[in-house]
Amino acid sequence: MTDEFATEMMVVKKMADVERAIAAHEDQVLQAGGLVEGSAYLRIDGCFVRLKQHKNGTHDLEKLSNFCAEIISETTKTDGAVSRKYFTVTATHWSGRPLPQVDVEAPEFDRMEWVTQAWGTSAQIHVGTRFKDHVAAAIKALSTPTSREIYQHTGWIEHGSEHFYLTADGAIGPRGWEPKLETELIGALADYRLPPPDTCVIDLDHILRSFTQLIPDASGLLLLGGAFRAVLSHFVPCTVSLYLQGTTGTRKSAIAGVVQSFFGRGFHGAHLPDSWSTTENALEKKAFLTKDAIYVIDDFVARGTQVEVAKLHARAERVLRAQGNQSGRDRLTSKAEIRGAYHPRGMILATGEDIPNGHSLQARCVIVSIEKNAVSLDLLSTLQGLGDEGRLAQIMSRFVMDLAVRSKTYCIAREVKAIEVEIKSRLIDNGHARMPTNLATLLSGLLMFLEAAVRSGGVTETAASDFRENAMSAALALCRHQASIDGEASDAHRFIEVLKTAILMGEAHIVDRNGDRPTNCIMFGWQPLELKDNIRYDAKGARIGYVDRNFLYLDPNAAIAVAKALSSKTGNHIGSSERALSKALKEAGLLARVDDGRATTKVTLAGQRRSVYCLEVGHVFEVDQGEPVSMPPKLQKPSNDEWPF
Repeated sequence: MTDEFATEMMVVKKMADVERAIAAHEDQVLQAGGLVEGSAYLRIDGCFVRLKQHKNGTHDLEKLSNFCAEIISETTKTDGAVSRKYFTVTATHWSGRPLPQVDVEAPEFDRMEWVTQAWGTSAQIHVGTRFKDHVAAAIKALSTPTSREIYQHTGWIEHGSEHFYLTADGAIGPRGWEPKLETELIGALADYRLPPPDTCVIDLDHILRSFTQLIPDASGLLLLGGAFRAVLSHFVPCTVSLYLQGTTGTRKSAIAGVVQSFFGRGFHGAHLPDSWSTTENALEKKAFLTKDAIYVIDDFVARGTQVEVAKLHARAERVLRAQGNQSGRDRLTSKAEIRGAYHPRGMILATGEDIPNGHSLQARCVIVSIEKNAVSLDLLSTLQGLGDEGRLAQIMSRFVMDLAVRSKTYCIAREVKAIEVEIKSRLIDNGHARMPTNLATLLSGLLMFLEAAVRSGGVTETAASDFRENAMSAALALCRHQASIDGEASDAHRFIEVLKTAILMGEAHIVDRNGDRPTNCIMFGWQPLELKDNIRYDAKGARIGYVDRNFLYLDPNAAIAVAKALSSKTGNHIGSSERALSKALKEAGLLARVDDGRATTKVTLAGQRRSVYCLEVGHVFEVDQGEPVSMPPKLQKPSNDEWPF
């Protein structure tokens, strides 16, 4: 007898045993009244069997499958917006061989297509009317699963009447480590691991001084404040992003790695949660899952083709604006139902050699500019070592536990808001209106941490006061610096810079009041052409305005058309409307004269009355104040009586 024949005979014998067992159980079921524990399904010799009742009152048994399965647990996985239920199923083939354990998403369970996908051809559902439905019903009817809830995000949750902070290994609550709360973090999020809070000695004073001296002007304290403010996002949402800008070699990624290591010892400058090469949908989703924590997006470098550069700026625009506005882009499901938007729920810390386009976008960031050789390498190395050892993550773990304890008796949101209001009142209110609020947001995180450090005895009140003042000085200096960046990035200044470039490139020119070649015509877009006996000057590109005395009159339609066309070519498109640009020029103080209620003024140019922007030539072109630009030579604004038009 061959092995194959012997195996076949054993299978036949086994099947015969199953049929006899079904018949034996049929007598038992009929004697018991037809149903077992209210179920019409039985497990008999490793198979699912259905009890059928006919109209005449008779019963028989129908074999449904050659395996038995059981749901051992029902697991609910939530990312903070969507909850999904999964069944964990174990099974045994009728021959007694165990089948692999499988997780099945609840909506897919009843279709039973997962059976073949998980177990192949060995697990079979017999052919019959609605047999798949009966097997699905049999598994559910004969299972007694346990229930589990798994969180797929970091940060705070409210469990019962208490707050718990989720990390990759469990949670931290008012009594310390709580492993019973389960998390499932994938990818780089798996490295968000805060250790159980302990009482090991950590020199907080030394760490705070290291951050103070890491970057000139104590800007490192603002980065430190960002780490602790991110944890407070559950109580008061964070509407600002941190942005580290510097050329290659300024150690910006290494510094970002130190800040990120407050949330896990596995992070460092060469291993950060994300980069700007990731798609915007993925960035939005991961920033959403990284709740109440710092989320570093590294290496914004606007290089490549015009299309690639435009896509990168658009990606940064979408993600950073979502942080600032605390809103995302709603989407439709395949059934045309609205699916909720994902938006950052912690704080983004971005790094890059370039800064994303847009005055409004940059105003939603605190930009820390790092100069070459400005970072203390010794202090950076020290802080990196503390991050690798898990000391910085341990500091964050203790801070989180302190918040969990205080949240039971204090309103954390009220504390944070009160600190932000106080700080905002001390900051210089210039530049964009968001800037004092942005800096107050960062400093509130630092001040909340310093209060916790003083309560625990880790820092003296005197030292904490010094750190507060150092941080405030850094914020004031950064506020002034950001104001200059905001001015350079405003639509008004961009518009003027693009026009200057257009004239330099021969895309536009300016004429005198009468429509002829002006004095100093080369400066206004006229190029010399050498002929045999003389030099002729030709106007290049479109005419966008007129010059008279020391004032420039721009045709709004022509100038805006040239500026938009050139800005599109350079990948930094000016998308503002004429109304918005007019308002921006007026608010920037660039208009020398306007009519009542307008950003333009009416003057007679080339024999016609025209509505134009009136600017001083010196606001657009670099001119020698001692030489005439166009007659008369004095650089002064005439009074209304002197205005000749």
